[in-house]
Order: sequence, then C-alpha cells, then structure tokens
Amino acid sequence: MNLRELIEKRANLFEQMKELNERSLKNDDGMTAEEEKQWERMNKDYDAMTEKIKKAERMQKIEDTAGDTNEDKVADRKDQTRASEEYSNAFWRVFSRPRGSAVDPDDYRSLKVADDTKGGYLVPDEYERQIIRELYDVNIMRNLATVVTSGSDRKIPMQKSKPTFARIPEEGTYTKTDMTFGLISLSAYKMGGIILVSEELLFDSAFDLPGYIRTEASEAGGESEEADFVSGDGAGKPRGVVLDAETGVTTAAADAVTADELIEHYHELGRRYRQRASWLMHDNTALAIRKLKDGNGQYIWQPGLQAGQPDRLLNRPVNISDDMDELGSSNKPIAFGDYSYYRIMDRVGLSIQRLDELYAESGQVGFKVFWRNDGRLLLDKAVQVMVNA
Repeated sequence: MNLRELIEKRANLFEQMKELNERSLKNDDGMTAEEEKQWERMNKDYDAMTEKIKKAERMQKIEDTAGDTNEDKVADRKDQTRASEEYSNAFWRVFSRPRGSAVDPDDYRSLKVADDTKGGYLVPDEYERQIIRELYDVNIMRNLATVVTSGSDRKIPMQKSKPTFARIPEEGTYTKTDMTFGLISLSAYKMGGIILVSEELLFDSAFDLPGYIRTEASEAGGESEEADFVSGDGAGKPRGVVLDAETGVTTAAADAVTADELIEHYHELGRRYRQRASWLMHDNTALAIRKLKDGNGQYIWQPGLQAGQPDRLLNRPVNISDDMDELGSSNKPIAFGDYSYYRIMDRVGLSIQRLDELYAESGQVGFKVFWRNDGRLLLDKAVQVMVNA
C-alpha cells in the first residue's frame, strides 16, 4: 500500500469513528459494549496507520533527497536550513567571536549543512536578502534591469527576428514565418573581496559585525557590479549593456552632442521600446546636456519636480552612471532604451569565510565575502548607444 492509499484509508477510518461517536452521543446510554470494542479496534488501527504514514513520508523524503542531483533543489534545501533562527544564531556566534576564543562544536555542526566546500559558509537567508537589497541602492542597473535568482547556469532563448504576419483571405494559407531564436548562456562570475576588522572591535560586544560587513560589501560590490553591467567586456565578467546595444546616432563632433542629435537618437529607438525607455549617461555628459537649448531658447533638460523623481530629457527619465563613457572621440557616452531586456542572474548563496591568521600580525581579522552572478542584454534593439565621431 503506497502513501496515498494509506492516507485515504486512514481518512475513511476516521469517518467511521466519527459516525460511531456521533451515534453514541444521540443515545442516552452512550456506546454499547460491542460499540466500545469496535471503537477500541478502530482507534488502534488509526494509530497504527498514522505510524505507517509517518514512516512512508520519511522514506519518501529520503528518496527525494538521496537521488536529487538538481542544483536548484539542492540550493532550495540549503536555503531552508539557512532560513532557520538556529542557523543564523550559530553563524554569527562563530563569525563574531574574538580571535582565539573557543567555538561551540554544536555551532560548527549547525553550519556544516551550508558550507561552500572552500572554507566558507553560506550566510543566513535573510542576511543575504539584506545585502542584495542594499546593492540596489548602489547599483543603478539593478533598478533598471530584470533580476532573477537561480541555482545553476541558464540558457535563455533570445529572439533574433520577428514573425511574419499579414492579412489572410478566406481559406487562405498562412505565410511561413522567418522568426528565429538563439540561445544566450548566463553563467556565474564571482564577485567579492576581503573586509578587515580590528581585534578590538571584535572584543567590543556593542560592535555590529553583521551591519558592518553588509554595508562594506554592498557598497564595494555594488559599485563593481555596476561597472560590469554597464560596460563589462565579458572577459571573466558579465557583458555590459553598452557592449551588445545597437548603435544609434553618431555625433558630428568628437567631444560634444547637440539638441537635434539627442532628438534624432530618441526617434532612432523603436516605438515599442520608447514606452519604458530611459537615458543612461556619465555625470559630466549630463552637465553638458543641461546647457543645451531648443530652437525657442528653452532648456531641453527637465529637472525632477519632486524629491526622488529623476530629471528628464525629452520627457524620459535620466539615469547617471559614471561607468558610462564621457564625451570623447569614438566613445559611447549615451545609451537610450528599455533596460528591462538586460537580464541579471544572481546565483543562490552568498558566502563568508573568516581569515584569522592571515592578518594576525597587524591585529586584524579578515572576512572574505563573495557571491556570483552574470548579466546580458537579451535583445540588442531594445537599447541604442550614441557614438561620438
């Protein structure tokens, strides 16, 4: 009898017990001697079936996990462990201890279920989400792109051409489409560094080690990520949005841009992508554009009217990234498009490794922090870059 059959049989037995009990309640004398015996038999059978179900469920769980080679499912199980309060408490007891202090063996056993096989441990689930949230404050591309999480590399279909549609006469034949797809593989490039903390701070019980590591990692990592997602060359790092975007307008000057060229660049982008398009440029480029006027002597730059609202250019939001080229010969100083077609894939699991001995001579403890991700523009025509002559 399989697990489902056991559960159904126990449910039927429960209904019989319930019926017998309700019948006895209507009888002023309660259950008869025979009904008492029947109730006891059913009660024992119910308990026995419950034990069988528990064992069957346990075996099912063991079978599911023992033969599981799927990275996403393995990552899910680790995430469930990392989400527990027990894991979080053990993690920070181990990592926040003063140098030379003893570690409770139970804490190490709690962390062992989520080690990264290279001397580090996956951080608690909520702590990882906090760092990722703070990356959004530093990295403009995380706010513009589509961000997904995965436990393994992904091959994503990329539309290379549109289908062919036309009017079809009654009983006519459909036109054969020339629509084609390609595959883009998103991998997992490591991003990380070492954060140093003095021994004195670790001895200070008021020192917020989790907050310190989170702030330092998100600020340094977010800045480095933005450089990759904007202008990365794909060599051991993501391919930046500028690398795969279509080329739009080429300016007449080598180190300047005109209002007419910006208008032309705006209209070079397909209408379907303009609906959610925004500008991306270096702060110095923005400074130059803010001085431009239209034929009526009005500035084409429109400052945000409320706190938190971006400035606008030709009625579309402007985003500033100092990882964009500045105005200069053959540079690509301005991008305009729908950046939701840029896909950022974060791999599950942010790790920290404590380095006690490496910096002992200088009275410091190192914390090696790293995570993995990749990024790629999936549709080149969704974003266009302006090129200086």
